[in-house]
Amino acid sequence: MSEETENKIGQEHTPPLAPKMSMKQKARIVFMTLLAILLITFPVQNFNRVEIEFLNMNFRIRIIFIILGSAGIGSAICFLLMKHSARKKKKQTKCYSQYNESENG
Repeated sequence: MSEETENKIGQEHTPPLAPKMSMKQKARIVFMTLLAILLITFPVQNFNRVEIEFLNMNFRIRIIFIILGSAGIGSAICFLLMKHSARKKKKQTKCYSQYNESENG
């Protein structure tokens, strides 16, 4: 038998291989698993109540709500600032293109 015939015969009997995961995919799975573990442990460890004084008001609240509320407010401010700067940039680009058209035309 020739080598080509032997290769074809060998290929017919081998089952298809499962797609291998790349190193990047494996690292991503490990990272996401660690992140999930941290996200589960975070509220469990910060479930105790603390006393808060804000604007001459005293109240007791779980510290997890303070942390999550602060993160939410920070995210909202960041989102609004990004939206504002994108709108401002779009307006500047529009004015610049109108200026170029008036000079060229």
